[in-house]
Amino acid sequence: MLSAEGTSGEPIQATTDIGVFAHVASGSVASVDRFRHHPRPFRDPAEEWFDGDEAIFTTGGGWRIGGRRGWVDAGPGVVVLGHDGEPFRCDHGRTVPTDRNLAVRLKPGALGVLLDPNPDPLSAILAERPLPDLAGLPLTVEVDLIVRRLTAETDARLPGRSLRLDSLVVELLVGLHRAAGSPATKPLAVRPRQREAIEAVRRHIDANLGEELDLATLAALGHTSPFHFSRLFRAVTGLPPHTYLRRARLERAERLLAGGDATVTQVAHQVGFSSVSHFVATFRRHTGTTPGRYRATYRTGGTQRGERAADWT
Repeated sequence: MLSAEGTSGEPIQATTDIGVFAHVASGSVASVDRFRHHPRPFRDPAEEWFDGDEAIFTTGGGWRIGGRRGWVDAGPGVVVLGHDGEPFRCDHGRTVPTDRNLAVRLKPGALGVLLDPNPDPLSAILAERPLPDLAGLPLTVEVDLIVRRLTAETDARLPGRSLRLDSLVVELLVGLHRAAGSPATKPLAVRPRQREAIEAVRRHIDANLGEELDLATLAALGHTSPFHFSRLFRAVTGLPPHTYLRRARLERAERLLAGGDATVTQVAHQVGFSSVSHFVATFRRHTGTTPGRYRATYRTGGTQRGERAADWT
């Protein structure tokens, strides 16, 4: 139903007889695609199959989809849940289709519990069946907010996007299970070996700030599942992984600007920003001033710094 995966760079578009598919982002846990029909009469196929688990959000228009779990009237207030290998039929009422959709496609096995013999109940559920056993769900306030953040993240193309995308997908899956009535997560008790593993991951992040890091890789380094890793990392550091990475990159940039001769462009690249304009804008939100002015303040002996505007939680 959706386009093949590409890289996490510029969108990859494919035009077919029925519409335009655009692959807009990819992480270690899932990829994100957009689809819109051509504005012309269209006959729905008799039957199609999901080739992976996916959550489909309709951003405009309406349509119907039916399968083994029943029919769903899809629209902006509903999330459609597609289950790997299951057949389905779309119904646009033999009219010109107007729906536009965003789909989050899960990568097989990405949420498997890695080397963790005692996962919490919700982590075990996610590893066994990432999506609730339903055809669709009403869009809750929690899920709607996560989808909005996910959409903004795929459009922004800032450094660390892969890790941010992975984290949001895990939040999305948790939100969907909550909406379906799955067990709530319990307060997390961090064991000494887990704390040591998270500290090792933190050192890895600090040593590789210029690299593109993803949740699955960091979780494997921490010897646990992506979902459980996100909770452990926040419990130990006080921050989700993607927020820690962003703050660490900007704080490294501060040190490089204050104590080195690298240009602003060089500093941006050293801390993982491919776009200097994005670096300047993000740095300004972080410190209240531009990189050039920040450096000038230190070199003239000043100590006054702009107040941080970023919300790290």
